[in-house]
Amino acid sequence: MKPNRVKQALKEGDRVVGTMVSDMRNPEVAYILAAAGMDFLMIDTEHSSPGVETVQNIVRSARAAGLIPLARVTQNQYPFIARILDMGAMGIMVPRVDTPEQARQVVKCAKYPPEGERGFGARGVMTDYECVSVPDIINWVNEHTLIIVQVESREAVANLEGTARTPGIDVALIGPNDLSISLGVPGDFKHPKFVEAVERTFEICMKNGVLPAVHTSDLEAMKRYRDMGMRFLMYASESRILLGAATEAVRQLVGETRKAGRTAY
Repeated sequence: MKPNRVKQALKEGDRVVGTMVSDMRNPEVAYILAAAGMDFLMIDTEHSSPGVETVQNIVRSARAAGLIPLARVTQNQYPFIARILDMGAMGIMVPRVDTPEQARQVVKCAKYPPEGERGFGARGVMTDYECVSVPDIINWVNEHTLIIVQVESREAVANLEGTARTPGIDVALIGPNDLSISLGVPGDFKHPKFVEAVERTFEICMKNGVLPAVHTSDLEAMKRYRDMGMRFLMYASESRILLGAATEAVRQLVGETRKAGRTAY
């Protein structure tokens, strides 16, 4: 069975870098990102709408390309979490985790007993079609599944001490847009309220052995967060990266961009 190299690297104190896959449906995107040197991709099923077959195909391609496939689920509910892990995703990101109780629910859905309550339905893609015993699958999956909870509200920051102490949580990742909206400063990532929330999140996470992270398409901000100790580096999205490269090519070829564009990430 393939190890989760991202989780291993994070445990060893290394950095990992990847991006969100929001718009592209072709599994070839996994090979492209792997060729770029990325460590993981995060398939977005919350704000994007890939079908289950598309998710499955991207997961398979990522595993074949040597990229670790992760996925953001729609809700903190068992059917969403267990199903996407059964497709072969090696980790999940769960939005809107505001309380320790909700964090425990994530772990309960993602891990097999005794660490959780996930039902056993291991498919071939999870074991790369190796012949593996049930106990070995349970132990391997529980050890190698990466669990990320999103910090996206004032309430989530206030309760983060308890959330970060929840066994099984690996990363607490700030969703900057939703957090800034909750703080009453939508989109103002330099506002003192937002900066304070980020700093508090980093402080609490590091004190409790959880990795802090922020998802942003601002490269300079990513570098600042990296220098603050962020090691799970999820930069922008595949569409934002493509748009940025295409826009820069047009600028260099004709001297100006004909139309400014952007994506959410």
